[in-house]
Amino acid sequence: MKMKQVEIPIQGQDKEGIREILEGIPDRKEFVEGIKENERNTRAMGERYEKLLDIEREHLEKIMKDIIY
Repeated sequence: MKMKQVEIPIQGQDKEGIREILEGIPDRKEFVEGIKENERNTRAMGERYEKLLDIEREHLEKIMKDIIY
């Protein structure tokens, strides 16, 4: 679908407001870097959680062995 570009005249405060909105939008590079950082943080959190689960599993296995023997 082809879209037609239409110019809408903007004046005064509207123009300034739109400029502020556009300045607040990160460019593509910043956006991609933010996503990559989130992925790294999420992966690191997952790895820490797995380590905690392993420690808990070992602890529970020890308790079970103590109960059985």
